[in-house]
Amino acid sequence: MHVYNNLYYFIVQGGACGYDNTFHAGFGLNAAALSGALFKGREACGACSQMACNARSDPRWCVPHAKVTVTAINFCPPNNNGGWCDHPHRHLDMSLPAFSRIALVGSEGVGDHEGK
Repeated sequence: MHVYNNLYYFIVQGGACGYDNTFHAGFGLNAAALSGALFKGREACGACSQMACNARSDPRWCVPHAKVTVTAINFCPPNNNGGWCDHPHRHLDMSLPAFSRIALVGSEGVGDHEGK
């Protein structure tokens, strides 16, 4: 998981899933962009995932017992250099507003990058 704080990335008109506007679609900012392994050529558009911070892994960053449901609205583009969004990684980028519901701001990028 990675946190992307550029809100335009999540409210974009069109995006990889073609949503006109995430607020009009009912998702608001509880949105995620998926790597190719999860995105599956738009098959995952509109899919929801419930996310929680793994307090066993690093409790200092977690909001206790918090969960947030994010909706797949975009594609996390690969950089073909071993990045988080590159194949075969199972990865998602969460919007900062969604992430901040489960973890403290400042801990962005501390998530499990392989979806384990």
